Amino acid sequence: MSMPITDKELPETLVMEILLRLPVKSLMRFKCVCKSWCSSFQTSYFITNHKNDNLNLLFKGFFGGFKVPHLSLLSTETESMKHGGPNVEFNLKIKENIRMPVSICSGSRSRLTVSGVCNGLLCLHDGYRINLWNPSTREVKLLPESTISLPPSVGSTYFYCMGLGFDRKSDDYKVLVNVVNRVHDEERIIAFKYISQIHLYSLSTESWREIPHPKVSFDRLKYLFNIYINGFCHYINGICHWPAFDDSGDLILSFDVAEEVFSTSCLPNFGMSKAECFWYIASFNEALATIVHPIRGMEKCYDIWVLNGYLWTKQLTIGPILGVGRPLGFWKNGELFLESENHDLVMFDPCTGELQDFGIHMPMCSTQLVVYAESIVPIKGSSEYKANITREVKLPVKKLVSTASILLKKTKSCSMSMPRTDKQLPETLVMEILLKLPVKSLVRFKCVRKSWCSSFQTSYFITSYKNNNLNFLVKHIENVPCLSLFSTETEIKKHGGSGVELNLKDKENIPMPVSISSSAPITMFGPCNGLLCLDDGCGITLWNPSTREVKVVPKSSISRPASAYCTYFSCIGFGFDSKSDDYKILDKVTHRFQSESTHQIHLYSLNTNSWREIPHPNFRINPVMFNTYINGIYYWQVVGGDDGSYLIVSFNMAEEVFSTIPFPNFGMSKAECWWKAWEIVVTYGS
Repeated sequence: MSMPITDKELPETLVMEILLRLPVKSLMRFKCVCKSWCSSFQTSYFITNHKNDNLNLLFKGFFGGFKVPHLSLLSTETESMKHGGPNVEFNLKIKENIRMPVSICSGSRSRLTVSGVCNGLLCLHDGYRINLWNPSTREVKLLPESTISLPPSVGSTYFYCMGLGFDRKSDDYKVLVNVVNRVHDEERIIAFKYISQIHLYSLSTESWREIPHPKVSFDRLKYLFNIYINGFCHYINGICHWPAFDDSGDLILSFDVAEEVFSTSCLPNFGMSKAECFWYIASFNEALATIVHPIRGMEKCYDIWVLNGYLWTKQLTIGPILGVGRPLGFWKNGELFLESENHDLVMFDPCTGELQDFGIHMPMCSTQLVVYAESIVPIKGSSEYKANITREVKLPVKKLVSTASILLKKTKSCSMSMPRTDKQLPETLVMEILLKLPVKSLVRFKCVRKSWCSSFQTSYFITSYKNNNLNFLVKHIENVPCLSLFSTETEIKKHGGSGVELNLKDKENIPMPVSISSSAPITMFGPCNGLLCLDDGCGITLWNPSTREVKVVPKSSISRPASAYCTYFSCIGFGFDSKSDDYKILDKVTHRFQSESTHQIHLYSLNTNSWREIPHPNFRINPVMFNTYINGIYYWQVVGGDDGSYLIVSFNMAEEVFSTIPFPNFGMSKAECWWKAWEIVVTYGS
């Protein structure tokens, strides 16, 4: 599409000046106006001179029952005051929920962290993989794994992404990674030591190289990634900054991205000891700053220290403020975002002295608030669509109401009422038909009539529901567990005839609906009446794959021994109590003491949504392998006899009693019939 040439056409230089001031969203649309515009947007001159001061806020927290992090984009528009007048108020609302796929959260999805922000680019790290992401252009790039050789005799290696910066000299973006190698050393009293390396990634060359390690310690950043602002890399005018420490105490570590040189800065004299205060680093008016506040006290004052050259200056003191905790960062005009004692997002305006609560709840010690400016910086990656990043737009309440009223009007104008004639089927016959339909149809039919919807939820309908449609789930144990639903339909044989054959095909890949941890893989228990019980070592979830309903089971509140130094929970069974029409979960609780371990059995009731303790069977039950549920009884294989013989332990869900069953004589020794499962196959009824 060529632009019309007329005498009144704007000069090209003026057109470029206008385009340089437009938001990124408009520029992405204007790329298809003409080829010259599209190519201009990709030039180094345009990217460098794009003058867009539109700041955005990203909020990272955990939502839903699966402990999966969402990156929520907050709307930062001002609104007119309700009572009129020229005054406006600032109000934060969740605009979009952005879900990250398994390809970005490869290992532990709960550890996904924004490790740095630079010129509108975000560096994402989950402990395994590093991604660069431009949320404005919706481009994402997975960084390749480092190929730098590690020290000899390495037992294990841990990677901690330190941050992202821009090299103005070479027009290049660089990523820093702290690599900690655990090396075996037989000459030491402790048979291992730690050797750290710094790996640097260049976006222009798309390669890694090693640079000298600073003579300070900053390994504690790994503990602060999801807790404090300290773990967040602050990029200010070509230099990255982190908190660190050496033998003399706490300090600030800096890295010049262009010169690739580390340096350190001393902290100011806060007037308090380290035991009396928390301190954080932040960016304040494009300068390095520290935020300090006392640990104790209901009211807190926040001292803001700014580094001018090599001199620290106490810029201002904010407060005292009642009922607030850790700071999260600064906004445009020096407003300070804080986390309240109720774990809500609040903002203090030092000009007005007002504390504003936005009504956004933040899970304890797991939230990041990221401020970034829009940019059109390319990162040689792929689109969010190809990377399976999804955005859920949150409509304002007013818009939802207007949309609902429009839909209601359309529904009333074109809806069809069910004809009532003498030929209408009897209600009993209708119910018999509905009882034989698949679950997918029943879920759709819930919106046909209110009586149908209520009937589907009755105990009679659920108990009498006669659907023999079995489904086939496979859990693959790879880098990340994945559930695959297979189609189980029969097909006519290729060579004709009346025979049919069963052909399994991968129908759906289902993301795991609980947090996935590399140290504690997810385990499935059941199925029981179409329900599955999932345990990932951190929590238990009930899941109905047919109705797509999920329930996170609350943690047990049963008292534990005070002298136990640690306690482990592991789900061992799930079943149905036909007497009380109740579903129950068995959880084995292990208490570790200095010289021994004790065990308890906690039983969860879905009806009461509570836990209680029952007698322990005095057998070691393996919760992962060799267990099954049949007709109200759960079975495990255990080692029970004095001679190491195998037994089957059973638990009656209705009577809540353990019992034992001896194994048959297989005619083979234990050494000849051992087996191990590499994947779990589950069939369940809808």
